[in-house]
Amino acid sequence: MSTQSVARTATLAEWAAVGGLQLVIELASIRPIVAANRAVGFDPSAAHVAFGASADLGLWLALTPFVFLALDQVPLAGPRPRIALNLLGWALVGIVAAAAQAWMVRGLWVAGSTLSDDAKSALASPLLSFRYLFETNAQQGLVLLMEYAVLFRVHRARRERELAAQLERSLADARLHALSLQLQPHFLFNTLNAIAALVPEDPIVAEAMLVRLGDLLRTSLDSEPSGHVTLRTELNRLASYVELQRMRFGDRLSVSMRIDPDVMNARVPSFLLQPLVENAISHGIAPRRGAGHIDVAARCDGRRLILSVRDDGIGPPPERDRRERVGLGSTRARLAAMFPGMSTLELSPAAPRGTLVSITVPLELTS
Repeated sequence: MSTQSVARTATLAEWAAVGGLQLVIELASIRPIVAANRAVGFDPSAAHVAFGASADLGLWLALTPFVFLALDQVPLAGPRPRIALNLLGWALVGIVAAAAQAWMVRGLWVAGSTLSDDAKSALASPLLSFRYLFETNAQQGLVLLMEYAVLFRVHRARRERELAAQLERSLADARLHALSLQLQPHFLFNTLNAIAALVPEDPIVAEAMLVRLGDLLRTSLDSEPSGHVTLRTELNRLASYVELQRMRFGDRLSVSMRIDPDVMNARVPSFLLQPLVENAISHGIAPRRGAGHIDVAARCDGRRLILSVRDDGIGPPPERDRRERVGLGSTRARLAAMFPGMSTLELSPAAPRGTLVSITVPLELTS
């Protein structure tokens, strides 16, 4: 996994947290520093304390992004020898940062603080002033390294979650694609079988069905990559499929559609209704004698879209003999993948006879 730059990807909230912790440490260090000065006979004024704390904190805040950029070059990840070498790099970065901040604070104190001339003369000794400032900076520098280490872990965990989410989405897309591929050959196989059966009896109708099948397959190639279409598009495709089946069944098949106009622009999975109507024809209408009817309905119930396919055929088999067929099983799996925990598919006997399939999905209208 490639390492991200903490300095370049840190959020405003993370920078604020880093600055806030440095402020807390600065405030907490004021009293011990004042006490140490008084112990050696120097009683700093309030102005001196305020100037020193402000300068110390301001310079640390200014140095922090550069320290993080330097630490980005020596991440604590990879082979053990490399980690050991990078730990030395971390120590070097911390020492350089503490030394640079000490020299800058010393310069500010000498140049513009409220110290007396005698105090400034004492600070003018590079060795004494730098040693004192560097020692007081050790804690702040160590905290800065710890802040970076925490952010590094946070960013790595965030990146791992993003990669896991991308992988999960890719697996879901692959599963949906596989389910779609399962549906299309099933539909094509059934339709070609029906056309082949018509060739000896009525070759003209068989030829017309082949043309209509070509048109229907052409529309399937225009499906959106997202796997969603508007209900209007889905119903137009379903109408082409119904017309194809009417060529086969003639007056034995009638289909009605009761669609609420308010849901025509609702987003639905592509080819959601066709396998349900296909099942109703193949397993409900075709086995019975005489004409059969299929009713397709769509309406909204609050923020839910309710779709149903009802036929007056022979009805579902007994519960003990019921086995979910390819079209119904694939549709259920697609709904579960697209709307986890937010969709339902129910199959039940219809009154007075036949089968009812009801689907509920979240209602999402397109503009």
